[in-house]
Amino acid sequence: MRKSKSVRERFIESTLTVEEVSTLLGIGVRTVWRWESIQKMPASKSFGHWKRWDKQEIDDWVNSGCPDQREIDIKKKGEQ
Repeated sequence: MRKSKSVRERFIESTLTVEEVSTLLGIGVRTVWRWESIQKMPASKSFGHWKRWDKQEIDDWVNSGCPDQREIDIKKKGEQ
């Protein structure tokens, strides 16, 4: 019988570390943290003391040309 995955395991499988995001984007780790703080990129998710980025959100963001998250938030507010 197969044991179901824990919340922690599912979180780890569906997210990226700051190092993985840095490598994927070809930027430094400090730049990832800076971009997150100024809302240039999707926000990280927290699980306990871990901060990681949702893989699908990062893929979608990259595939849409890495738009500034502040612009996306403004557009969303205008649609409401």
